[in-house]
Amino acid sequence: MNKFSIATIAGISILSAAASVNALADQSSIAVNGVYIGAGATGVVGIINSGTSVDPGATITLGYRVNNNFAVESNVTAFVEAFASGQIIDLNMKGILPVTSKFSVFGKLGAACFHAKDDFDFLGFSDHSSVTRFAPEVGGGVSYNFTPNFATELGASVVPVSGLTIVPVTLGMRYTFG
Repeated sequence: MNKFSIATIAGISILSAAASVNALADQSSIAVNGVYIGAGATGVVGIINSGTSVDPGATITLGYRVNNNFAVESNVTAFVEAFASGQIIDLNMKGILPVTSKFSVFGKLGAACFHAKDDFDFLGFSDHSSVTRFAPEVGGGVSYNFTPNFATELGASVVPVSGLTIVPVTLGMRYTFG
């Protein structure tokens, strides 16, 4: 076979695979476009040289799905531990790949603002300090649409902040208006 034939077969194969994915993702039952809100339970994993901690939290999401493959969203994640609390506020571009009419995978890229505050008072010892940092954010996950307006989502992000890596992992629900 010559190079032209191989390139032609490869091109047709790629186009066929793309058409198959679109055929599987029946456009009439994919999530509707428009404004969406969501909420979820979050585990915030903090990774630093001396170890790892996992803290409970919650996330609220506000987003706008532009089309079947692109959305812009912002999340507010609040978490607590014994003597500290924190928030992560982010703004992301979200690429969405519908695999079937109900199941999608997504990737996110954006920026985050991380704020943590210590409130420690014990037997005369106290620490009341806080830190705020801005950092890039990258993440991904999966989504399952129960209906075109109502879905569940499992996702994780990575936020590297001054020697600390923060990984919020969220399982939540999303409702799209429209």
